Amino acid sequence: MIAAVFGLSVVMIVTGTASLLSGIALLGNESGQARLIAGAAVVAAGCIVFAIGCLTVAVARLGRVGPGAQEAEPVAEAEIERVEERAEPEPVAAAPEPEPEPAVVEAAPAANDAPERIPVATYSAGGIGYFMYEDGTIEADTELGRYRFSNMDDLRRFTETGQGGVRV
Repeated sequence: MIAAVFGLSVVMIVTGTASLLSGIALLGNESGQARLIAGAAVVAAGCIVFAIGCLTVAVARLGRVGPGAQEAEPVAEAEIERVEERAEPEPVAAAPEPEPEPAVVEAAPAANDAPERIPVATYSAGGIGYFMYEDGTIEADTELGRYRFSNMDDLRRFTETGQGGVRV
C-alpha cells in the first residue's frame, strides 16, 4: 500500500513537471498558461502525497504498526481516573489496618553494553507521568517513585492492584 502511495506521488510529480515544461514552451497563448497552472498544481499535489507517504512510514515505525506487530491500545484519561477511583479504599467505621507495602523489586544495574532505550511518547494523567519507549517498555512516575513495566498489561495490573513493575 505504501509503495502505491509513493508510486502515485512520483507519477504526479513527473507528469506535472512535463506539463509545466510544455506550458513554458507555449507561454504566449492560453493553452500554455493552462498547462503551466495545471502542471504546478499536479506537482504540488504529488509533493503532498509523497509527504503523506513519509508520515505514514514514520508513524508505522514509531508505533510498530503493521502485519505481525501488536498495536498498543490507547488508554483514555477517563479510564485511568476510574482505575484510580477503584484503587482507593472505602472509609470504614473501625480503625483500618495498615495496608501492606507493594512489593518493590529493585532494578539490576544496567550493563554497559545494553542498548540505549529511545523514548517515543510521554503522557500525563492523574498526576502520574508515563514514558513509553521504542522497545515497548513503559515507565511511570508515581508518588512511590518511578516504576518500569514491560508492557501495558503490567502497567494496568499495577494501577489496579499496586503489585508488579520494577522500581527504577
